[in-house]
Amino acid sequence: MADGSPLSPHVAARLQMNYASALDLLRSNATPDKKKNASKVTAALKTMLHYDIDPSLLPALVFYLSYEKVSSVGNVTRLVFYLLNHCKEERLQESDFPSAFSALDTLLGKKGSVPLRVEAVKTFSLVLPETFSAKAKVDEVCVNGLRVDGGKDKKKAKENANKVWHQYASLYAYRHREVTDESTLHLICEGVTSEDPVAARHAFAILCKYVKLQFRAFICTNALQYLISGVGGTRANLEDELARVFMVRLLADIGTAPDADTSVSNKDAFYSILCQRVMDQSNRVSYEAIQALARGSWAKLASATFATYADKDADANHLVKLSDKSVLKAIITRLCVAFSHSNTAIPFMHATMRTAHAVCVSHICHQALASDMSNPGEFLPPVVRDKSDLGVVPTPALSQPSSHVPNSHLVRELRKMSSAPEHVLMPMFRVLEEYVAERVAPAQLRLYALKCLVWLAFGDGLILSQRIIERELRASSLSGAQFATLFLEMLERSEVTPSCTPMVLHLVRVWREVSPEEVCHHTIGRLWESLASKGPLGRHLVLKNIFECLDIGSRAQKHAHDVKFLRYAYAHLGAHGVMLASGEKTKESAEGGEDTIAAALEAVLVRLQNAAVFSEWETRNVAVEALAQIGICSPSIGVRTHILEVCKALPAESCTRSRSDALLHVVKRLMEASERWAGRLEECGGTLEDYQLELMSEEKMLRSLTEIFGGWSSSESCIGPQFTRFLAS
Repeated sequence: MADGSPLSPHVAARLQMNYASALDLLRSNATPDKKKNASKVTAALKTMLHYDIDPSLLPALVFYLSYEKVSSVGNVTRLVFYLLNHCKEERLQESDFPSAFSALDTLLGKKGSVPLRVEAVKTFSLVLPETFSAKAKVDEVCVNGLRVDGGKDKKKAKENANKVWHQYASLYAYRHREVTDESTLHLICEGVTSEDPVAARHAFAILCKYVKLQFRAFICTNALQYLISGVGGTRANLEDELARVFMVRLLADIGTAPDADTSVSNKDAFYSILCQRVMDQSNRVSYEAIQALARGSWAKLASATFATYADKDADANHLVKLSDKSVLKAIITRLCVAFSHSNTAIPFMHATMRTAHAVCVSHICHQALASDMSNPGEFLPPVVRDKSDLGVVPTPALSQPSSHVPNSHLVRELRKMSSAPEHVLMPMFRVLEEYVAERVAPAQLRLYALKCLVWLAFGDGLILSQRIIERELRASSLSGAQFATLFLEMLERSEVTPSCTPMVLHLVRVWREVSPEEVCHHTIGRLWESLASKGPLGRHLVLKNIFECLDIGSRAQKHAHDVKFLRYAYAHLGAHGVMLASGEKTKESAEGGEDTIAAALEAVLVRLQNAAVFSEWETRNVAVEALAQIGICSPSIGVRTHILEVCKALPAESCTRSRSDALLHVVKRLMEASERWAGRLEECGGTLEDYQLELMSEEKMLRSLTEIFGGWSSSESCIGPQFTRFLAS
């Protein structure tokens, strides 16, 4: 905090008293033996409202609360409380405790001033540190405030109201301080039944904090009785909306805990109450409950049903009357109704989208675990049957801009294709499709809807999702940055269920075709790199997609964005070409040994060779760099020999001549070292213990040579993979 810095220089310049004068006056008057002028103190305090307060002023402010003649002036007390709350990040020193305790006792001893006593408890709970003496004083005051006797006697109504106020102040204090014993926490559990709704909110917030810490088992045992029937017929006060939000978080932490958590008891009871909150009258509370349920077990959510409630109990718990017994169907119905109201506020629609997204992600994650869809070796959807045409999920006229077809007609077609009953999430799919097709909502909301459709792309929705997203790509309904965000969402989806890989790569090709100037190269590169890690078939699909995108660029006019994409794709082939081509070995490559180049890698080399000869000079440099990386990273003698021939064939006047000469030198050195050490390994009978230091020295030298082309990134030896074990030892 900057001492004396004005919050508004414009206002500070018009004050009657400056900061230095006000600070000196407050400090000089903070002594018991000096006569005080309440009006001057008030003016100085008002001046301090417009500045950042010096923490050293805290003892003086506390003194004014303990001095009867000054604290009796209402303006002074209110101003001091405001300034102390403004400095709540600072704490009093231990030498100031006697003055602070005296001020607190003075304020609590005033009769007939309940708001003043409440504010005193709240303020001193913030400025007193967590030392032993300060904690003991605060606990003494707050524990007494938490003990509230119900009392139905009308003659004691005012006294009971005052106790409720003190209970509120004590709960506020403990929300900002540490609770260390179960007896205090038991009183806080009783606080959820407070007559003051905000006090109940603070009690639930405290329980949410400590249910994650050392009092987890204690809260699970004691809080449930106030949430179901209550002790002596007393239930939790759920009038405040934020109190119900904190209650939902408490229920979620206990009800959705994993089975391995042995500290949780009555988990099913907490889960049942959490399910009831789905039908809360407040959308905020309902969405909080839905997202909490989505983070838990999908199988448990799909089979969950509502407990029967009488109408009066539903109204008392702020619940909407139930029409569905299934919790999941009620969730889908509530979200679909929210989507159908196009005139609702944008923040509410954002909350609805986030909740729907959480439900869709939960379902896909469960599906991946249940059917082992995350297995990288098996990610092709059932509709793809011809291995020669992988990468595109077949849809009608995908190569042409598809006109909008009513989704009800598409769904009827899909129903004919499948005899399975309609999935429970399909109603939300149809509503989202209509929401996107109308294009009335803001672009950010339509982007969120498309994100949900990405996670709804399964079964019958796989074809329909691809069609909808392709239509939006061809219409350029979103900006390039927003489409990049959508593709990152597809990346997350493909990490969970690689079955959508063909759909994602097809949409990459469409984006490259229809909006080449808006394509985010780094986003596509991340997709290629991630999807290539899904096994041999993933590498095959990614390599095919790169070739398709390069063909689009070669057919297009040579705009700046096309040339930029070509360079990025060539650089990607150089960095990952050896890995992408290391898929299923062909019969020819298996029989030919190291001197034979695999068909996929040969295709990569041909494209890079053409780019190094026939492109403009900047692209030729990138292509030579890519060839260098492949030649360096590939242990195959045939690959290195081919790259040497390419370098020799480059024109002498070419601007890439210097780079190709450097590449020629590096590859020759690698091949000579590999051949020399292979012969020495054979002579020594498979061991190089006597030459280990020499091998390590040459390995280091060769790695330094490769730094001109990006360096050696593999953990294996650059001389040959068979020498890696000697370097490791």
